[in-house]
Amino acid sequence: MIGALLDGYIEGMSTPVYQYNVQAVEQRLVKTLKRRNREATVADLVAETGLPTFQVEEQLKRIVNDYQGHLKVTESGEILYHFPGGMKNQVSGAVPRAKRFFRKVASVAGRVLKTAFKVWTMVMLVGYFVVFVLLIVLALVASMAAQAKGGTGGGGGRGRMGGFGSFYLTTRLMQMSMYLWLYSGGRPDARGRKPRERPLHQSVFAFIFGDGDPAAEWDERERRAFIAYLRAAKGVSTVEDLMQLTGRSYDDSQRLLNRLALEFEGEPDVTESGTLIYRFDQVLRSSDRLEQSARGTEFHRDLKPLIPFNTNKPGLNKWIGFFNGFNLLFGTYFTAFALSFPAVSEEGIGAFFLLVAALFAQISTNPVGLVFWVMGIIPLLFSAFFFLIPAARRMRERRINDQRARENVRKRVINAVLSNPDAVDPEIIDISGTPGVDDARARALLLEAVRDYAAERDAEVEEKRAASGNAPPAYIYRFTEVAREQQDVDHLRSTRKLTDHDVGDVVFDSGAD
Repeated sequence: MIGALLDGYIEGMSTPVYQYNVQAVEQRLVKTLKRRNREATVADLVAETGLPTFQVEEQLKRIVNDYQGHLKVTESGEILYHFPGGMKNQVSGAVPRAKRFFRKVASVAGRVLKTAFKVWTMVMLVGYFVVFVLLIVLALVASMAAQAKGGTGGGGGRGRMGGFGSFYLTTRLMQMSMYLWLYSGGRPDARGRKPRERPLHQSVFAFIFGDGDPAAEWDERERRAFIAYLRAAKGVSTVEDLMQLTGRSYDDSQRLLNRLALEFEGEPDVTESGTLIYRFDQVLRSSDRLEQSARGTEFHRDLKPLIPFNTNKPGLNKWIGFFNGFNLLFGTYFTAFALSFPAVSEEGIGAFFLLVAALFAQISTNPVGLVFWVMGIIPLLFSAFFFLIPAARRMRERRINDQRARENVRKRVINAVLSNPDAVDPEIIDISGTPGVDDARARALLLEAVRDYAAERDAEVEEKRAASGNAPPAYIYRFTEVAREQQDVDHLRSTRKLTDHDVGDVVFDSGAD
């Protein structure tokens, strides 16, 4: 058993418990202590933060010193950490104060730099678009002036009409760019009031890098839910219990349970009937009354959200993509023509490049080189990465979302199996509303999950309906071993009493006179 536990630790899906961000753990513990009226046991803090017991115990030593905490001892010998002076760091001196000051400065500087980068990205996108459109307008004005000077008759009229049509198109592009800048895709109401949209630079940044993972704190939630479940289940867990909470496969749940045993001081054990269980007695050592606090969790019903491309409105994403595509086109144009200079012809589309080069000749002795870098390479590379980054990000997110869809469906399968292991009918398992997948895909994942779990647990398979035409056969699955283990574990839990783990009344207080 111990060997399996260590193997699970070595193959664990996260870093070792002794490698962690000290400041982040301390902040979470301080916030939790504030919420608990500045008093808790180690088990209370573990339950509410989901942090490993080792990290909580190590940081509590520092917090007790820095925040002038008191130690209380209960009748059962459990230590209750109490902070009567409030959760404010009491360490004085120039060095500690300087460290706290520079941490705040670094935090503010990080936010400022992040905002500046977002603004720069937006300026590059919209700024180059506006510059390119202005150059087009200038070229059209020059073309119409030349036609007005040298053209007569009907042909000249047709030229002017074509020029005015193109001029109208470019002015519309300018209006759309200003509209995007000012309203980020939202329209003012009848009174001209600007809608409450997030700033444009944030929308542009979200197009490239996304808005983050809506399940970024899911692992922490899972750990808190697992401990809440343990308190309701009298400190006893099986692999199936964890599968029900997380939707992971049997092997992944076994590895995760080994990991959680290390984090929360659990111990593997075997019942008299041979069922593998894990005991987590330490999480029951709570200052709360366990009869009241050990509520069951509904987390097994929660489905993990998928990662969206971003939270912008679809129309706004289209305009951002259009503007960047426009910049990519013109960046490619100027790069190609600068590289082919001086073979550029004055006829056709080469005339536009020569006009821009002539303008740059007013400020540089090497106008073609300046056009190459400022109007070509810079917007070309920026626009290329503007598209490549979200494309690569989305490929990765699709793989993650596919895995999450499988876990969401598997969670529903395990819930159905544990509800009635003697007769599992895949056709009546509800998989409606599974995030990110249609009913056909969800049904395919459901059948795959049932078959995989049936193979892992040696379930009996009974044909419910033979194949007919294009309809495949249907089966009923009987998980007799799972049913036996459930009965075994339920009997074990019935013999355990939550009151045996009450910490009792305080018999000693280090802060008492």
